[in-house]
Amino acid sequence: MDWIRPARHASLFYYAVGDGQLENGLSLSSVAVLLAVALALFAANVLAFDRLDVH
Repeated sequence: MDWIRPARHASLFYYAVGDGQLENGLSLSSVAVLLAVALALFAANVLAFDRLDVH
């Protein structure tokens, strides 16, 4: 499974629990990545909901 190790940065689990946050604490870059993804998903959700015909 060593061949997939470089791809761990593409997973949100790496930034949430995979970088030793329990021993070292959360890093600012991990928080920034998680917040950026959350905001991007929220914006996409708002845009998709605006296109929904509920009237």
